[in-house]
Amino acid sequence: MARDGDGLRAQDRVVFAHALQQALDSPEIRAALSDASATVRPEWLRAQALRDREVIAAVVAAEYRVYLRANAAAESDADGGAVDAGAPWRDGERTTSVRDELLSALAVLVPALSAVAAAAFLLIGHSLELVGLHPMLADELQTWGWGFALLAGATAGVVLARLLMAAARNAPMAKAEPTADAYDRARREQAVWRRALLERGVLPYLRRRIEEERRAASDSETRR
Repeated sequence: MARDGDGLRAQDRVVFAHALQQALDSPEIRAALSDASATVRPEWLRAQALRDREVIAAVVAAEYRVYLRANAAAESDADGGAVDAGAPWRDGERTTSVRDELLSALAVLVPALSAVAAAAFLLIGHSLELVGLHPMLADELQTWGWGFALLAGATAGVVLARLLMAAARNAPMAKAEPTADAYDRARREQAVWRRALLERGVLPYLRRRIEEERRAASDSETRR
């Protein structure tokens, strides 16, 4: 995201404004303002700090760079793991998807139908054999039944192998998906930068400006 002359992104300038308000509301700054010249008001201090935002932000530039790198890493993980559901399908992707769906349907139907056919042929063949009718037909039906039983077992084995291969492929992909670690690190680094901005940037600046105005007011009184 583009940054202005102060080096801060738009959303981070909002953080700066929040840190500035937090500093102005702190007991230390409020007490210093009550002891300072009447010309030093919170509104004046806020305007001065916003004018010198680049100088204040530069004090904690190292923490800000660490935060930006962590945030960029989190956004990169999110972009890499996201799927654009609204993107148009390319012909190759559509063909692959349709083929996979057909194979998946066949992988389910073939073992089931083969098992049903095997059971039916074996049942009829054994029934004819038991009653002594049509012995040749009974043998042929039993042969067909065992053939379908072998087909059901073979196709079931293929389905199991496909499931295992899919699980093996998906395991590393699941590990590569973005986790909460990247986002947690970005939030931690932002908290570090915000604390440094407040404690080492904004508060010292406000103290210095209040002290400068106090001295200027004292010198003016002395000259009188």
